Amino acid sequence: MLSAPELRIGTSGWNYSHWRQIFYPHGVKQAQWLSFYASNFDTVEINATFYRLPKPEYVDNWAASVPEGFVFAVGDPWLYNEYFDNRKLPASFDNQDAARSLFKWLLSKAHAIDKD
Repeated sequence: MLSAPELRIGTSGWNYSHWRQIFYPHGVKQAQWLSFYASNFDTVEINATFYRLPKPEYVDNWAASVPEGFVFAVGDPWLYNEYFDNRKLPASFDNQDAARSLFKWLLSKAHAIDKD
């Protein structure tokens, strides 16, 4: 028998200055935004990965700012997409190395979390 899928609600990022005093209350410092966000949602997309991989220390800080069970969804890097600047990427464009690097990096982070 199939079990019901798990449904999580979140947004594509948490670091938006126009959310001040709309979502983030007065007095919540920007360095605390992710922690505050995680007290209201249980998942968020790391949309920065669309542009580049975050530095490992950023990822470590993010993980330390959220409760156990919080899920980070990694945004699809632009180089995996078929288009860039509304132009089709050339057929010779090979993103396999970049995909492998991202996958290995994500696995290393997952293994590091499992060891804790």
